[in-house]
Amino acid sequence: MKIISLLLFVLSFQLFAESSSVQDVYKNISVKINSSTYNCEYHSSSSIYICPNNNKPILVKFSAGVITAIGRDKNSKTQILSVNEVESRGKTLFKKTVWFPENEDASPEVKFADVISEAKGRIEPVKGFLKNLKSLFMFPSANKNIINSFIEDSEKEQGAFSKIYTEENYSIELEDGQKINCKRGAPRTFTSQQKKQAEETGYPLQCGIFKCDSVTVDGKSYDATLMYESNPYTAIPDSMHLTDKDGIGPIVRVKKINSNQSSTTLVDNTNSILLNNQSTNITSYLAKAIPESVGSEQDRRKIAAYKDPTLNMMLQYYSGICTEDKPLQNLKEARKKLVEKLAQAELAEFIQILGDGSLIGSFIDPNLAPDVGCYYQGVYLNAEAEKNLSRIKKNIHPDQHVDQTISMAKAEELFKKAANMKDIAWKYTADGCYARAHLMARRFEADGVRVDKVWIKGDLYVPDSKISWNFHVAPIVYVEDEKGTVKKIVIDPSLFNRPVTVEEWDAKMAKKTARGSVVTSFPFPENSAFMERSTLSFSSSDPYLPRENINLTEEDKMLRANQIMKLYKMQEPR
Repeated sequence: MKIISLLLFVLSFQLFAESSSVQDVYKNISVKINSSTYNCEYHSSSSIYICPNNNKPILVKFSAGVITAIGRDKNSKTQILSVNEVESRGKTLFKKTVWFPENEDASPEVKFADVISEAKGRIEPVKGFLKNLKSLFMFPSANKNIINSFIEDSEKEQGAFSKIYTEENYSIELEDGQKINCKRGAPRTFTSQQKKQAEETGYPLQCGIFKCDSVTVDGKSYDATLMYESNPYTAIPDSMHLTDKDGIGPIVRVKKINSNQSSTTLVDNTNSILLNNQSTNITSYLAKAIPESVGSEQDRRKIAAYKDPTLNMMLQYYSGICTEDKPLQNLKEARKKLVEKLAQAELAEFIQILGDGSLIGSFIDPNLAPDVGCYYQGVYLNAEAEKNLSRIKKNIHPDQHVDQTISMAKAEELFKKAANMKDIAWKYTADGCYARAHLMARRFEADGVRVDKVWIKGDLYVPDSKISWNFHVAPIVYVEDEKGTVKKIVIDPSLFNRPVTVEEWDAKMAKKTARGSVVTSFPFPENSAFMERSTLSFSSSDPYLPRENINLTEEDKMLRANQIMKLYKMQEPR
């Protein structure tokens, strides 16, 4: 196994403080780099030391106790230099200590792509060293020329380097050895905000969806789309996607991505866990949550791969960056077909109480349900939930017998009363629905009105607004019309200007899932969105949060609701 060297830098931070007295004492230093020693002079206008070194000067900088130096190699490329020792007037100011511990169990070296090694190992550190020096104008002319030569060379290298990861075409090598070419998709017309963001980050906005040559797997040809954020500093993994008329094809992995113009390797996954283990931890975890009724193990693994939050985040991002050309459309449509299988899957409801008293609902594989709990009126309960059944059953299945109803005119009166409650943060829509609903419910009940609650869970948003939620809740009252028909009516001034039916309330919130709302018991399954559906649940007015603590008292709930409203009132837009 390789012996790994561990470098520990022993720094005397106080010796390089930014005070003028210290600068005067150490105006001249000698710096040892490798086996050579250089004499360097401090320049207060730039806060750096310049070591002439004939025609290859060296710059040394002390910042926050860290010593860095840059110089040029034999090919005149600027690079970070490792400082071994610093002296002034015979006094040692810094000395690097190196230990070589024996470690026979060290991990094998991982090979990074050329472009990543170049960016992180040389270009970016040099850029950081030279940061803020460009605006200086107080150098003596000779020193100014030295500084400017480093800056100009760095900017040229950065420009040449940037061209590599903004190229329109890349060559790809897949895990099975197939080699294909991929062409970058066209970008949209960017907004001023997007342009400003690109300027601030220093990285150009560009489409990361590539149309590739077709790929053959088991004798069948597939359309291929590469998703690749060609930025050496990104943590977003590249991914290859195969599609046909039936949707998503087999999963294949990218081994290498190469620049066609410079023959530089941008991505090298040869030694990656992803390539060798055929899966990521998150994909394996998600696959286990998908019921067997959805399809084969390969189908479930594909669904899990396309439920990966990172992939979906990138799809959403590129939908705002790339034009809706065929590769992007194909990928989005194919994913939709794939997750539709999950949306239509038969699922069982499982309710459990954890050790801390939290009441939690979830969807599980119907085949596994009998092994995890007992069956009660359409749901499965764990042992703790079964033990507390008398306390929770009225919310699992709320009382459907309504012996007290109101007129629509009374519902409208309640709505106006709620909308005029000055202590409720109606304009703060990001959060707090649970507190608003609880306060409304208790105040309506004080007027003698029967109140329950309706809950919705899913990947929710309100069109033509900035509102997005993972769940929402509002109080419901029971309205009887002149024909004697009783309807659940929702009072929710955060979304409407009048009382509405549950159906209208549900329809107001669009869903980013393949299936619409289904009715479940309370508490709603927390993994509803993962299972590609939204869920509607009804409860009494008692629960304060969907993950309800069964030991929470009414006094606790009211205290929390009022505290939340006070906090959010201060954050309401003016």
